[in-house]
Amino acid sequence: MSSVRRACSLAFVLAIALGAASGFAEDTSWRGRWRKALTLYKKKQYDAACPLFASVAQSQPKNGAVWADLGVCELKRGALDASIHASRLAVRFGDERVRKSAYYNLGLAGATEILPDDACTTISAPADTACVQSAVVCTKSWSGSGSVLHTFGKVAFFARNQALAEQLRDGLPELDPPAEAIQTGVALSEASDDSCSSWCGSNAWQSVDSSLIMKQALACSEKRKGPLSGPSDLCVSQGKRCGNIVECAQAVLSHAGDSASVAREWQRLLGRCIKDCSDSAGATPPTTCNVVHVDPCSGRVGVVCTTLEPKGGSMLRASEVELVEPEALAP
Repeated sequence: MSSVRRACSLAFVLAIALGAASGFAEDTSWRGRWRKALTLYKKKQYDAACPLFASVAQSQPKNGAVWADLGVCELKRGALDASIHASRLAVRFGDERVRKSAYYNLGLAGATEILPDDACTTISAPADTACVQSAVVCTKSWSGSGSVLHTFGKVAFFARNQALAEQLRDGLPELDPPAEAIQTGVALSEASDDSCSSWCGSNAWQSVDSSLIMKQALACSEKRKGPLSGPSDLCVSQGKRCGNIVECAQAVLSHAGDSASVAREWQRLLGRCIKDCSDSAGATPPTTCNVVHVDPCSGRVGVVCTTLEPKGGSMLRASEVELVEPEALAP
């Protein structure tokens, strides 16, 4: 082997040895810096990760995924304005998956459009979208007519112009709107409550399993001894003896305060009635939705909804809808 080849070989071996001792040269490309920022983020070193994400975003300003990573990083360290700015750029340059992730982060950062209450207004695009167009939104409240379950909510209709938004709004019935009518817009809220407590307070004694209250009322109406007892005559209320089954039931119930047996049976019936009534009423968990981003140029509206869970806590869900175009309602 010549001296030149030996020198080259030794130089190569030395380079390998130095590399093993000190580590390979750091990848300073934007992809390498992005990977390093992700590593720092996973280690929860947000103060180091966020500036690195920002430097990558500046060198790749149309990469929605990088902007999305910067948005969630700034959110983690509490820089809400910076997070909102980055997430809006993620929406502008990202694909559908990136956009939905950015909407989610916008919701967590508190970004929201203030919408009118049962009225219409014009909405301009955020400066981050570089869009000079505007959209129109009309909102409308609705309610259900159930005797036991009362359902109510509000819907927003986003369109290119006010006439179209008003047309969509006017197509939603105020009373008992069908689901497909609600789905033509953005359901801003939906909740329900029931009148089971008041209904059961008047009707729980009419138990199908012949409750003790019912048996006692029947005994009172037939002027015989019943299964319940108290310190005073259970068939008498306010000094008057009952004359029929309904009056006797009311007379028996009036003694819930001075008869332990009546009180126990009434609480059992009332509790079971309210549970059965609420279960059959089918009340839905309350849901509220915020519009976090409107881009008239792309025709997209970002929405984040919060649903309260029955056992506590809440579930957050991000979605995207499109502005209704005039031709969508053309005859």
